[in-house]
Formats: sequence, structure tokens, C-alpha cells
Amino acid sequence: MNTNRPTFARIDLAALEHNYRQIRSRVGPDVKIMAVVKADAYGHGAVPVASVLERLGADSFGVAFCEEGIQLREGGITRPILVLGGIYFGEAAKAHKYGLTPVIASVKAAHDLNYDAERLGLKFKVHLKVDTGMNRIGLTPEEAMPLSLSIVKEMPRLELEGVISHFATVTPDLGDAYWKQLTAFREAVSWMSARGIEPPLRHIANSSACLAAPRPPFNVVRPGILLYGAMPDPSFEGMLDIKPIMSFTTEIFHLKRTPPDSPISYGGTYTTKRPSVIATLPVGYADGLPRVLSNRGHALVRGIKVPIVGNVCMDMTIIDVTDVPNVSLGDQVVFIGAQNGASITAWEMAHACGTIPYEIFCGINHRVSRIYTYGTQAPEQMP
Repeated sequence: MNTNRPTFARIDLAALEHNYRQIRSRVGPDVKIMAVVKADAYGHGAVPVASVLERLGADSFGVAFCEEGIQLREGGITRPILVLGGIYFGEAAKAHKYGLTPVIASVKAAHDLNYDAERLGLKFKVHLKVDTGMNRIGLTPEEAMPLSLSIVKEMPRLELEGVISHFATVTPDLGDAYWKQLTAFREAVSWMSARGIEPPLRHIANSSACLAAPRPPFNVVRPGILLYGAMPDPSFEGMLDIKPIMSFTTEIFHLKRTPPDSPISYGGTYTTKRPSVIATLPVGYADGLPRVLSNRGHALVRGIKVPIVGNVCMDMTIIDVTDVPNVSLGDQVVFIGAQNGASITAWEMAHACGTIPYEIFCGINHRVSRIYTYGTQAPEQMP
């Protein structure tokens, strides 16, 4: 959305490149990287992000559903794309046209896809999803093992290219939940191998496992949040040198002085305690600035952390800039990012909201124009 409104998410593609190289160094040259770019690359822009990662050598990409994969193909991405959530019945022709690889998460899904592929004269590479403890989607190991045999022997339209699982809990010391899931996955893979079933791609490791495991298990990893410059949990801080790639900024477009005891914004949930300078910003919860930041969030103005006061509105937010010397109309306001030696991280905003950076990034919607930079190069604004 290209407008003159000064509210932007700036994406530093040089920082993205840095993060990718850090992950590549961490996992080693023999492990393939499937970059997770679902949800519009966690709000950073799937096509611009995937284009950089493909140039850097990312082996494949992970998306949530067909339309996300189609967007990448239409944006020029050529590497393999895995549809992590699987495809729906009736989407076989579309998935095949765009070269998308489905995840198979149930017995029915396997039979449905084989039926559709046979009817249409198509063949599909697929990855079989084993639920080892996430209890979201996927087959239990007891279901997955015989299904893998059925796919190989009875479903000629499907080629078992991969077997996949997903960690629900990984801590820096790995923890019991990690080992329980990894053991279940290894047993399923070993069962297949003993019967001559050797899917070439085997993957379970997410960003957390990339950090915690001394060597990632199996031969593919699926980093997501690490690419975008945030740790999967604060407990991982310092384990890898990554850089934030998004900053979320706006500008002051209205300033006023108010006397003490002046109510601010809807409902008067904040009242000034002194003569105050109040700034209004052209950004609100309709842009993805969480309303829960009302009277509890902060922003940076001239490198000084100032409070959000009153309720965040749909299109506007109010901050108290009384303590900012020489504050002026047009001053930049930073919600996520750095300014004059100070910074607010995505984790800091997430903590104030009682959530995680994943949700913060994904929530900054496309009313907010993305501006792509590469280090100090001139910015390029994208819709």
C-alpha cells in the first residue's frame, strides 16, 4: 500500500543475509536449509525475502498452504516449496501446476491425493508428517510407518521424498520433551529404513533445535524466526549472532500541550499528572500496533523511551513526549528498532503484550508499507 502516510515497516535485507549465513555456519554445509516463509515471511514479505534467500543458496522453502506457494512461484522463486499444512482435496492440479510438494498428514490425505493424481495423470513428491508429540497435525508413528509402506507399494502416483516431524518444545539444554520426540521420530525412520524405505529428506529441527542441538538431527533444518532476527525464546539469547531485520516506525503528525488532569483518548483511561506535551501518531491497531499496548507500551523519540498513553485507537496512537527536548512535528517514532543508541526489540514489545515476536511481526499488516533496504543502500518501497 503506497501512501504518503509516514508509517513503515523497514526490512533490511543485508541483515537477512547475515542471519542466513549465521544459520548456515551453525548447521554446517551438509545440512539443507528449508527457509520457512509462511505468513508472508512472518510479515516481512515472502517474495523479497525468498528472493534473497534463494540467491544465497537456500535449498527449499516452507509455506503453510497452496496460495502462499503460488505467490512465491509467481514472484520468480524456483527452488522446491513444501506445503507444510498439506493441500486440500481438489487442489492437486493447482499444486502440480506450480510445482508444490504437499505434506501428507493423514491416511485419508494420502489416498485422496493419490486418487486425484491418478485421475489427472499426475505424479507428486510428498513428505509424510509424523506427529511425535506436537498433537496438532500428522500421523502417529504407529499410523505413519505402515502408511509409508502403502505409499511405496500401493500408491504409484506418490513418491515419498521426505519424512517430517515438528518439535513442540526445545530449551537451550534440549530437555526431556526434545529427546522423547526425537526418539519417536528416529524409531519411525528406522522402521522405514529396515523395510527399504529411504526418503532422502528427513527433518524435524526448527529454529530452537538449530540453536540447542550440537548438530542438527537428520539432513534438513527449517529455520523461521531466526531468519527474521529474533530468538525463538529469550532463553536462547546470545547463542547466535543474529540481527533484527524489521523496524516499525512512524512520525509525529500532531502536537499539543495539555494541563494536568487532562484525560487522553477513548474512555479517558489515562490522565496527565503534570503539564504535558502530547503527540499523536498516524498508526493504530488497524495497522497491527496491538491495542493491549494502551498505557503499557513504549516508543522511541530522539532516542528517548516515551510511554504510549491512553487507548490505542484504530488509526491513531498517542504518546507523552514531555521529556523529549525540542520535540517537533515530523520527528521519527520507533516502535521496533533502534534510534540514537537506544532500541526496542520485538521481544520487548511482545513481552508488553503478553505474546511472542512471531505474532507481533505477523500482525503488522499491509496497511503498513514495506520499505526494503540493503544495508546503507537507498530504500525501495513495496506494496
